Amino acid sequence: MTSCPHSRLFSLFLAAGLLAAGAAARAQIPAFVLAWGGLGTADGEFDTPKGIALDASGNVYVADWNNDRIQKFDGEGNFLLAWGGSGEAEGEFFGPSAVTVDRANQVFVADSFNNRIQKFTPDGVFLAQWGSRGVDPGAFKCPVGIAAGDSGSIYVADTENNRIQKFDGDGNLLLAWGSVGGGNGQFELPYGVAVDAAGQVYVADWLNNRIQKFDGSGAYLAQWGTYGTVPGSFDGPQGVALSPDGSVYVADTYNSRIQRFTGDGVLLGLWGEAGSAEGQFREPFGLIVSDGVIYVSDTRNQRIQKFAGLVPARRTTWGSLKSRYRAGVRSGD
Repeated sequence: MTSCPHSRLFSLFLAAGLLAAGAAARAQIPAFVLAWGGLGTADGEFDTPKGIALDASGNVYVADWNNDRIQKFDGEGNFLLAWGGSGEAEGEFFGPSAVTVDRANQVFVADSFNNRIQKFTPDGVFLAQWGSRGVDPGAFKCPVGIAAGDSGSIYVADTENNRIQKFDGDGNLLLAWGSVGGGNGQFELPYGVAVDAAGQVYVADWLNNRIQKFDGSGAYLAQWGTYGTVPGSFDGPQGVALSPDGSVYVADTYNSRIQRFTGDGVLLGLWGEAGSAEGQFREPFGLIVSDGVIYVSDTRNQRIQKFAGLVPARRTTWGSLKSRYRAGVRSGD
């Protein structure tokens, strides 16, 4: 069970550069606002933060992977509560990788190594669960991504089964699609998943180094990306998120950058490079966008970074409004 693909380590990361398609996009990037975290087990600390979600009140939920818990913060990074613990019982976790919040403010967690989805109230009270390890419909093999659609449906990236499964909010299977491979509608370990207001589904197809787009019934629509370091290419994309304007943000994990596209895959901009300074990343995994604010789980830096607005894309202009990031990055990672 512990052979989940996101335990894989990569040793070389290339700086992304601050480029974009078109002069206007090239001139601006989101401004760094704040960061919080640090390696540890205390409240507000992390051991490999992965998935991230927002609720209607602007609270931030983080899947604290190696600490086997969910942590909840306000939008300024102030700790509110945590729940979980290592195990297989209700409300416990074994490698939670992703979290999402539906329109009813229910919190769903992809409990990856337990091969199940768990559902909670916003205060961490257990409500329900579904799934077991297997290949049959409704079963999972290391689910890594999860997203709630506006209709109340829950989409799960069933990673080692190389498929997407769609459920209602009670865990009843509605449909599934995908198989292993590099063709249209196939996957090589799907990670992040996101759903737009029209019900179209975007999937970060990790080892195929691309984003695939589907309609709400799982029919293939489009794809973009290939392996590389140039703008628009990817090295192990793991997270995908949608903004209210329909832009698609991708955590280009091993290129240590975030890229922004139109819903048809036209590059709009990118920012980030390998490092631990403000606005730099070490293996960004999860991201969420809402009302011009972007949160990124900066996994190997053991922190959450928040961005908002736009500033000129010159490093000397990157500002810090405030930061609560504490030292303590795991050595040797």
